[in-house]
Amino acid sequence: MIKVILYVTIHFQICSSIKFNEMKKFNYLIALTFVIFSYSCGSNDDSTSNSLIGKWNFENRYDNNGNLESTDDCERQSNVTFKSDNTFDLVNYMTINLACTQTDNDQNVEYSFDGSLLQITFRSTDSGGATTIDISKLQVTFTNNDTIELVQLDQNGNPENTGKEVWVRR
Repeated sequence: MIKVILYVTIHFQICSSIKFNEMKKFNYLIALTFVIFSYSCGSNDDSTSNSLIGKWNFENRYDNNGNLESTDDCERQSNVTFKSDNTFDLVNYMTINLACTQTDNDQNVEYSFDGSLLQITFRSTDSGGATTIDISKLQVTFTNNDTIELVQLDQNGNPENTGKEVWVRR
């Protein structure tokens, strides 16, 4: 509604000072500008669209042949929270001796994401003070805004033979 009022106000003020013959050409130009402006400003850019930011829960895993692998409710408690400062927190769960057990709790792990490639940088320091850096790369495919598929990549950027994981935004 504000765009229409703004258009009418600007159009009226400009057109009142233009001759009638020139006004017809000017109307086409203004109409075209208004359509382009409305389209570009009117698109519903959801901030979560193709964004990793937020909490994701593990859903399931597929092998290299596309077969669904067995997962349980305990493993589905695993989650990752991507933060806007390019770090994430990861909590993994597995059933061990019939008990649901938290196996990992990594905090503030560095990542970069370009829309399809997720690069994760794990840093660890041993007791002697030496730092080890391990970089993992994953191909990310958004099947919709709330579901992603992750495929581990090798050093050359080719998919490894590990299948894929599906994560759902919660």
